[in-house]
Amino acid sequence: MVNVADAKACAKRFPNSDCYVVPGMGHGTNDFGSTFTDHVRYFLVTQLADWRG
Repeated sequence: MVNVADAKACAKRFPNSDCYVVPGMGHGTNDFGSTFTDHVRYFLVTQLADWRG
């Protein structure tokens, strides 16, 4: 669960006011999918690989 005030404060940090909630991305838990480390590894490979040219 996310504190409403914390969620609002987080959303204000994004210029387009979009806030994305990813289930299971809490501190090392994987109750709802991959661990946070697996998610970051996947993101780096799929999203940042294009930056290499």
